[in-house]
Amino acid sequence: MTEKERVQKLLKDHVFTGVEYLEIVVLLHAFFNDFEKMHLWLTTENLNFGGSTPAQLIIRGRGHKVLSFINNALREGGKL
Repeated sequence: MTEKERVQKLLKDHVFTGVEYLEIVVLLHAFFNDFEKMHLWLTTENLNFGGSTPAQLIIRGRGHKVLSFINNALREGGKL
């Protein structure tokens, strides 16, 4: 992989992660309708994520796992 291709991939991954993050924020706001509750959920360790916080997963580039979890919970009418 050339340097240019590597940079393009990093930028593409970064943009995708940004889109995931925005989706997560929109869904959480729709669910909680309260920024403090959203922040608390994002920064609380969660056994569904192996004890990591949702924010930690997002930072590690695993936002798709958080997004999938939120979508499944909302679809099933469950709790986050």
